Amino acid sequence: MLDLPGDGSNITSNNKDSFQHWHQALIEAISQFKDVILVAHSTGGMYALSSPELENLLKGLVLLNSAPDAQWQKSYSEMCRNRPIDNFDTLAEKYHKRPSNETLKKLTIASAPYLFTQKGMAVGIEMLKTLPYNYEACQWSDAHFDRTYHAAWTPQTIPTLLLTGDSDQIISLKFFKDSKQFHRNNIVIKAISGAGHFPWIDNPDEVALEFKKFSNQFE
Repeated sequence: MLDLPGDGSNITSNNKDSFQHWHQALIEAISQFKDVILVAHSTGGMYALSSPELENLLKGLVLLNSAPDAQWQKSYSEMCRNRPIDNFDTLAEKYHKRPSNETLKKLTIASAPYLFTQKGMAVGIEMLKTLPYNYEACQWSDAHFDRTYHAAWTPQTIPTLLLTGDSDQIISLKFFKDSKQFHRNNIVIKAISGAGHFPWIDNPDEVALEFKKFSNQFE
C-alpha cells in the first residue's frame, strides 16, 4: 500500500514540493520490486494512466472505479445537483473558505450516500473515519491534475482489469466502455453488481472473485 509523498500518512518536510514529484515517486516505488501488479483506485488509477513508463514495469494492472479522462467530473457535478445531500453544501462552503484536514474529513463522510450503496453504508462510513486526510494534496491535485487529466497510455500487452461498481455515482464504467482505445484483448472491463465507488465495501465477494480470476493467468 502506497501513499505518495506528502499525501495521506506519508507526510514530508515540504509537502507542496513533494506533490510535484508524484509521477517520479510512483515509478521509483514500483521499480523496487519484481512482477508488480499495480492496483489503483479512483484518482490513483488516473495517476497510473498518466505514467506510460508503467507499461514496461508492471506485470499486471487493476483499476477500480477510475476513468480514462476528466469527462467524469461533468456527470458527477450534474449528479450532485440532481441529488443534493442535506448539509453538504454548507460543509463544502466552510471547507472552501477555510480548508482543513478535519473539515475535509467531515465533508468526505457527509458524501457517503454518493460513495456507497445502502448495504455498505455503515461499513463504508467507518472506513472513511479511519483514513488520513490531507487537504493540501487535494487542492494541489485539483489545480494541477484533475481537470486536465487524460490517459497518457493504454496497456498494450500487460493483463489489465478495469472494475467499477454498477451503482457508482461518482465515476461510471461507461467512460472506459465508451473509450475505444481500451477495447483490447488484454483488457477486461467488468461491472461489480450492487456496488458503488468502493466496490470492495459493497460487494467484497464479487470483487474477490474477479481478483481471483485475474490472478489465475499469472500462475
